[in-house]
Amino acid sequence: MTDAQPAGGVVLIAEDDMRFGQRSFAAIDNALAKIPPENWDIIFTDISVTNIHVMTDLLLMRRQAMPRGEGESRNPMQAAPFGLVNLARMPFAASVGYVVNANSKSKLLGLIGGSGPLEFPYDIFLQRAVQAGQLRGFVTFPFATTLSRDAENSQIHNPRLDEAATTAFRRLMWLERDIGEADATIAAVTAGASDPETATFLKILSVFLSPEFKQ
Repeated sequence: MTDAQPAGGVVLIAEDDMRFGQRSFAAIDNALAKIPPENWDIIFTDISVTNIHVMTDLLLMRRQAMPRGEGESRNPMQAAPFGLVNLARMPFAASVGYVVNANSKSKLLGLIGGSGPLEFPYDIFLQRAVQAGQLRGFVTFPFATTLSRDAENSQIHNPRLDEAATTAFRRLMWLERDIGEADATIAAVTAGASDPETATFLKILSVFLSPEFKQ
């Protein structure tokens, strides 16, 4: 980030476990074109979500934007039907991939340097800065990128249900998703993990979330 400060234009920050698709860069460009530069500081290309209400809202939003199967069958070079979701009031964590506004580099570096040594993970630092109004943050939606398979492999020897679940959800919300891959991510660590009450509730919930359900 410090190295990118003197350069003009926006800067894309990507950690080594970020996964790009064939449409990622076109999708990011399309999303940036939807918002005036003076209205944002940071735009994430995907986020981690653990709030069940937010997860449900994003699932329904993605389904409305891209009917099931559309993302998998569409020509990868076609423009993406992208939008931006305001993160000011949404619980999230993110730092794997994000774009910093050309005019906001100094602001972000000032927040990082002005806070002294970080007392919590960087993704939580960014989330708090957004929700405190210090940064105007958004996420591309559907997600322009997702986590790489290397991120999953790093957890193989000590898998955690919550990490597998959030990774699976991020892959499910990705523009170029493979639903089978997202399902395999969580299935590998959830065998026998659900208690009977939760398992029954999920079956009930699946009926009302199904595209076939008509109110």
